[in-house]
Amino acid sequence: MLFIGLTGSIATGKSTVSSILSKPPYSIPLIDADVLARKVVEPGSKGYAAIVKHFLPTTPDLLVPVSETMPEAGPDGKGRPLNRPALGKRVFGDTEELKKDRAVLNGIVHPAVRSEMYKAILRAYVTGHWAVLLDVPLLFESSLDRLCGTVFVVAVKDPEDGQFKQATQV
Repeated sequence: MLFIGLTGSIATGKSTVSSILSKPPYSIPLIDADVLARKVVEPGSKGYAAIVKHFLPTTPDLLVPVSETMPEAGPDGKGRPLNRPALGKRVFGDTEELKKDRAVLNGIVHPAVRSEMYKAILRAYVTGHWAVLLDVPLLFESSLDRLCGTVFVVAVKDPEDGQFKQATQV
């Protein structure tokens, strides 16, 4: 089975490339690390429980607030979703405390994402697929490129020509 790595900076066209390769005539199963990273921290998951246990005592706004549309137990009874901006304030930055918190968060999320990736690879293999497409923004930094028989690095010719504009139009 061929593992095809797909990586690149924000707003370079990775989604376009993955869309082309995951549809006919290629139909290569897509394993998207960003999607898996969100999945492994959904309420009810082990990742969610570990994040809440570590960060909630010092981050009172860690969970989406209770409201008319958000009950105390969350929309499905498994807990309220993580308040990503509040968690981001705890882990992004250059202070030693933020770096420690980022290491804790990465220690929770990264192994869970790898586990889900391996499960998806196994599913693709047992269903007869000849290749899988691993869409991993930090493919080289996470050393997942070592699994890949080939790597596509998606880039733009002139980063100043619309890349930042496209990335900020959300």
